[in-house]
Amino acid sequence: APSLPIQIIGSAQFPTVPVACFGKGKSLDSVAAFGANGTIGIATLRQDCGSSCDFSLDPAINPGFYYACTPGGTCNVTTVPLGGPGTSGPQQVQNPVTYFTTDNDGVIIELPSVAATGANTATGALVFGIDTQTNNATNLGLPVITLKAGTGVVLTTLNLVTYPNGFFDTGSNGLYFQYSGLTACTGANAAFYCPTATTNFTATVASSTNTLINIAFSVANAQSLESSSGSALAFSNLAGTTASASDFDWGLPFFFGRNVYFAIEGKSTTAGVGPYASF
Repeated sequence: APSLPIQIIGSAQFPTVPVACFGKGKSLDSVAAFGANGTIGIATLRQDCGSSCDFSLDPAINPGFYYACTPGGTCNVTTVPLGGPGTSGPQQVQNPVTYFTTDNDGVIIELPSVAATGANTATGALVFGIDTQTNNATNLGLPVITLKAGTGVVLTTLNLVTYPNGFFDTGSNGLYFQYSGLTACTGANAAFYCPTATTNFTATVASSTNTLINIAFSVANAQSLESSSGSALAFSNLAGTTASASDFDWGLPFFFGRNVYFAIEGKSTTAGVGPYASF
């Protein structure tokens, strides 16, 4: 997938941060802070935010992914063309899988189970394509959760609390959601939950076609995990709060012990047309 646009973070040319971006978490504007040299986005969407960023400056429609800035000056929300290989000028960051010549209809995330006490490492696989090779055939016994077109979100419900913007994200180290029944940690771990005992939950995700799947998960005391797990870095029961009450971030703990299929929007597989998740 050559000649795709990329996003450079931490550019000294644009030191002014838009007001809307303040208070969104830790600044990740250096390799040390980011923890990696780069990241490849493989969501179920073809581009960062699709037509909502391409055509509209209406704040109710444009999610504000892109800003036009003057060096050292102000930044304002802007539109950016969908783009793709061979397109000149600024364009949205692309999902590289879509532009592979083969195995381009989706991906499978395969990760092992992790003990309740955590693991030092967790090694899995990112498999390209669905139903295109012998090692990526669809498991037709798995239910399919159709994701919302244009955003990839899924309705999530936990103990009668509804989260309209549920999403699956391997880039989050825990499960993140607002829930009054869980006690937050203090001090350096204030972003995480610290229940007095590990708490078991069952949440329901509902697809846009009304398919329902129950997902069982546990939330352990993050402070206790840190103090008792030694050098463990991978946890299946780590959870924390989030800034938005409408969000439910199905982070990395959800993926442990599962093979999760993600079909890209508009792409056809034996199990259906993307965007969908199947697990």
